[in-house]
Amino acid sequence: MEERKKEKIKKPPTKQVHLECDMALYNKFEEYCYRNGKDVSKTIRSFMKMCIGE
Repeated sequence: MEERKKEKIKKPPTKQVHLECDMALYNKFEEYCYRNGKDVSKTIRSFMKMCIGE
């Protein structure tokens, strides 16, 4: 029997979210909320409700 070597399937690198990017984005969001006189937690909840559709 002939022995065949299976080539490993090369998968694209997984997309990892970098903490620094997340923090920078959140800080900008927080500044936006404070600048417009909005509560950060209420704004996040509203956004999540809008995304989920509840």
